[in-house]
Amino acid sequence: MEWKCSCKTTNDEHLNKCSNCGRAKPKYFGIKIHFAPNEVFDNKRLAILQLKIGLKFLESGQEKLDRLEKSKQDYKNNDKVPEHIISLRDDLKKSSYQDCKNCYKIINEAEKIESNAGFENEDGINVNSISIRSDCHYLIGSLFFSVNNFEEAVTHFQKSFDLDPNQFSIFKLAQSTINLPVEGKSIFNSKKTDQAKENKRQQEIDLLKLTIKYSPFSELGLLSAKILLEKYNYIISMDDLK
Repeated sequence: MEWKCSCKTTNDEHLNKCSNCGRAKPKYFGIKIHFAPNEVFDNKRLAILQLKIGLKFLESGQEKLDRLEKSKQDYKNNDKVPEHIISLRDDLKKSSYQDCKNCYKIINEAEKIESNAGFENEDGINVNSISIRSDCHYLIGSLFFSVNNFEEAVTHFQKSFDLDPNQFSIFKLAQSTINLPVEGKSIFNSKKTDQAKENKRQQEIDLLKLTIKYSPFSELGLLSAKILLEKYNYIISMDDLK
C-alpha cells in the first residue's frame, strides 16, 4: 500500500523515508491488519445492518431529547436560564434533529437494497423500515413539542401513526391539538368564532377517546380518561369503546 508524504509525494509502502523530502514515514502508515470475514454478507443482511444503525441514531436522538427535557425541568422555577444552558439546549435540539435525519438517510439506503428487510428484536417484536420511520417521526414530533412548535408536532405525530398505528402517537396528537390556537375567524370581525372553538374542543375530546379505545387499561388510556373528566367534564362510556 503506497503512502503519501505531507509534501504530497507518493512513496512505495516499503520506504521508511520520503523519496522526495526525506521525512520519516508516519507510524500509522505502518499498521497492517488483514483478516477474513467471519460471516458471509448478502443484500438482506446488509439491509438489516443498516436498519440497526438507524436505530442507533434514534437512540442517540432520544437520549439528547431526554437531556433537553431534564434541563427544562431543572430550571423550570428559575426566572432566568443561564446563557450556557440555553446554548446547550440549542445544541441538543440541533443534534437530536440531525440524528433523525441520519436515521432517515440510512433507512432509505436499506430500502434500496432490500425493500422488505426486517428482524425480530430481543423483545420478540418485528422491526422493519416502516416501524423505524414511524419511531423517527414520533421523535421529531416530540422534539417540536418540547419547544412548543405544536403545529409541526401534529404533522409528525400524524405521520408516525399513519406509518405504524400506535397509542403513543394518538395521545401526543391530542396533547398537541390541545396546545394549538383556535383556527377560524368571524367574517365580520377578527375574533375567533364560537363554532371554531367548539370544533377544536370536540377534536381534542375525540382524540382522547381514541387513545382510550386503542388500549383502555394502559397508562395512556387511563391518563386520557382522567384528562377528559378534568378538562372537559366527560366520562367515558360503553359507546366510546365500541
